[in-house]
Amino acid sequence: MPIPDDTGDTGDTDGSGQAPAPTPAQTPAGDNSATASAKPLIARIRVAGARALRRLRRQLRPISITRRRGWRRPRRDEIQAQFSRYTRAYFQRWLFLGAVIGVAAGLVMALFYGAIELATRLLLGLIAGDVPPQPAGEGATVLTPIAHAWLLPVATGLGGLIVGLMVYHLAPETAGGGTDEVLTSFHQRNGMIRKRVAPIKLVASAITIGSGGSAGREGAAAQIMAGIGSWLAQTLHLDDHDRRIAAVAGMGAGIGTIFRAPFAGAIFGAEVLYKRDFEADALFPTFIAAVVGYTVFGVIVGWQPIFGSRTDFGFHDPRSLIGFLALGGLAGVVGLIFEATMKGVTRGFERLRMPVALKPALGGVLVGLIGVYLPASLGMGYGFVQFSVNNDYTTLSGLLLALLVFAKIATTSLTLGSGGSGGDVAPAMVAGGFMGGALWAGLHYVAPPLVAGVAPGAFVLVGMAAFFGGISKTPLAMILMVTEMSGELSLIAPAMLATMVAYVITGDSSVYHKQPPTRLDSPAHRDDYALALMQRVSVRETLDAADGPPPPVLASDAPLALAAETLRQSGASAALAREDGRIVGIFTLTDIGRVAPDELETMRVGQVISRQIVSAYPDETLYAAWLRMTRRGLRQIVVVERGRPARRVGLLSLDQVRQALRPQRLAPRPVGGSGVGPAASAATDAAASPAASLTRGAIPPGAAPAPADGPFAALRVEDAMQRSPAIFEETTPVEALRAAVYREGCALIVDARGKLTGIIATRDLRERGAVPTTSASEAGTETGKPLLARDVATRNLLTARRRERLRAAVRRMVRAGVRQLPVVEGDQPGQSGSSAGAGAPIGLLRRTDALAAFDRLEPLDEGIAASAAQPDAPQPREQTTPKV
Repeated sequence: MPIPDDTGDTGDTDGSGQAPAPTPAQTPAGDNSATASAKPLIARIRVAGARALRRLRRQLRPISITRRRGWRRPRRDEIQAQFSRYTRAYFQRWLFLGAVIGVAAGLVMALFYGAIELATRLLLGLIAGDVPPQPAGEGATVLTPIAHAWLLPVATGLGGLIVGLMVYHLAPETAGGGTDEVLTSFHQRNGMIRKRVAPIKLVASAITIGSGGSAGREGAAAQIMAGIGSWLAQTLHLDDHDRRIAAVAGMGAGIGTIFRAPFAGAIFGAEVLYKRDFEADALFPTFIAAVVGYTVFGVIVGWQPIFGSRTDFGFHDPRSLIGFLALGGLAGVVGLIFEATMKGVTRGFERLRMPVALKPALGGVLVGLIGVYLPASLGMGYGFVQFSVNNDYTTLSGLLLALLVFAKIATTSLTLGSGGSGGDVAPAMVAGGFMGGALWAGLHYVAPPLVAGVAPGAFVLVGMAAFFGGISKTPLAMILMVTEMSGELSLIAPAMLATMVAYVITGDSSVYHKQPPTRLDSPAHRDDYALALMQRVSVRETLDAADGPPPPVLASDAPLALAAETLRQSGASAALAREDGRIVGIFTLTDIGRVAPDELETMRVGQVISRQIVSAYPDETLYAAWLRMTRRGLRQIVVVERGRPARRVGLLSLDQVRQALRPQRLAPRPVGGSGVGPAASAATDAAASPAASLTRGAIPPGAAPAPADGPFAALRVEDAMQRSPAIFEETTPVEALRAAVYREGCALIVDARGKLTGIIATRDLRERGAVPTTSASEAGTETGKPLLARDVATRNLLTARRRERLRAAVRRMVRAGVRQLPVVEGDQPGQSGSSAGAGAPIGLLRRTDALAAFDRLEPLDEGIAASAAQPDAPQPREQTTPKV
């Protein structure tokens, strides 16, 4: 429907609100003939110009944000389709949301700052009599003797015990540094973070740092504020994109606030998401949040930089660049040692056979034993770095600094690798500062010209930037952060040189293992680069590439039992209903699954079909068909011949669109068939019968497994499933489970005996969970009963088994057109309504879980995966996977 012009004219005006030029009949008598003959031509030109202007306005109208009379506000997908996300409304919205996140960052970080000081006095102070030195911007940089140094392992062990019991019983995802969890939330979960993460991370990190654990407050601040940003987005019901940006804005604001470096914190939030890319969408919200958070925090705590304001660090001698070049090379090599040590210690604690909650206590005791001899390796360590920044080599000599580099790496790996809660930014930067000071002392002894005119503190600050910037893939943020933390801008040039050298030497190694290389590799942006391809691919080419079976056609009066069996045997995602020789509707296995199993023989296809058929043409672009589907909320669309709508060509689904846009990632395509998809491999299809279509791919007990053609073939359902799905009894009111369904995506429904009877997804709540049912059995009662879970649950479900091959379960999901499978007890998959499929639910398998399981397979893990393919081989011990 054409959009009315903003002037309200319909062709009777020239677009400026004035009437068109008069015709010859209206010309005054005094005009000469030449003028009279020219006026109609001028009028036609003006009218043509006005029409051209209106057409231009209609083309630009979707990106306008001003309401006008008769104008319809564009939908979000229309705005995205026109590449116009950055409108005035976007900046107005994020100006407000960024300020709210910033206020929260200032207040919460001030609370976190106070909690660390309190925990330090209660644990290190009261137990061991240790008062760590403070940096210049936070207190007195004074080294005091420890009253009871032999009690340091008691303090660190007690802190680890408290943190272990708290973290692993309340929020396992708060263990460790926390930044990897934020990255996983951004790339895999659309920015979803549980509400309990922020308070638990705050308390646990304060206890870890206050007891002497080698952890930092900056990385912890990132996870705390990312959780608050995600919670705010969920409260305001923002979409997936804005929820991710809110989490990033919170992360950047938290780091910039606690570091007192708002510029660097904002850059860090957008830079840490990728190894070699940048999240440009997050810059504006993160800048606003970081500035507001820094302001609120400064009013409460103070404005002075952490290491004080220095003016004695200058870059005047070009020869010193050789020394900074050597510093960058050393930072890259030691950074690789830090990353390898962190990974090795973490894996060692994962394999350790002891209660998970007690592992942080063991790590704390080991850290305390090292701290007895090297107290500078405990806690954050900023106070000890301040000695080097102040050029004080009477307190920390060059040889001691070199020893502290590896001691700090060891204590940090033990603290975070054992499951302690805290950040990894500060310990890594402290280790880099010790390294810079040690290198200055060495160069001053063997090659004085390389450090001529350069103070030791300059090498300390640049070493902090180069060390962590290389192993975290955030060089720009670290260069800016060190200058803001010290108040010294003259070190930017040497910091750039050293950090870039370290960045090159570390290569693809990163202390954050959840960093994808670029935006193109992130699941959060998998559709951003698809528009250009969709505009070049036709619907016919997509159907040919999908290699799927054509949709079956059934009569509208056919029983649902026959329709279900036909869909399962054909492997199609949907079927069409025919009536009087024409197509009248479409239905899927999900539509049939809403019917109770005992009603499948009596109900007909026409009772469950969707009669709103939207069609596409083979010669039109894939983008046009995709836009038609998404605007109407459809998952598939019927493809018909242009001019002959009664002649169907096929069925185009969103899964086929995704398959055409990116390579198949679930399994390599073998010669002669597809690994996972609507069509199974030739050998599997030949061996499977129609009666066994539901159990195709399952391995009977005692049977030899199929030969593995890749790492994915060795995976089982238990390797990817969610072990703690939301489970409710079928008598639970819908309102009591609505929040859990929207948070988790779905919920499993069981009867009084704990057996699976159905599943409720968000779509079920939108379609049938709003209107209460009317009691037909109660005579004279007109009031409605509250909806129960069994009233809206999808029944007649397909299920999976924990020891079943993951590839077979994924193939069953694709063929049935479902996105999740309940995992129940037993050996054979089946239907929830059948004896083979009845069982208590023990998990939930989603398509995204299968992709995540495949992505987690590393070359070193393929041997473990191959051993898992043997039924009698010992299985690796289950690892605790945080559930969000």
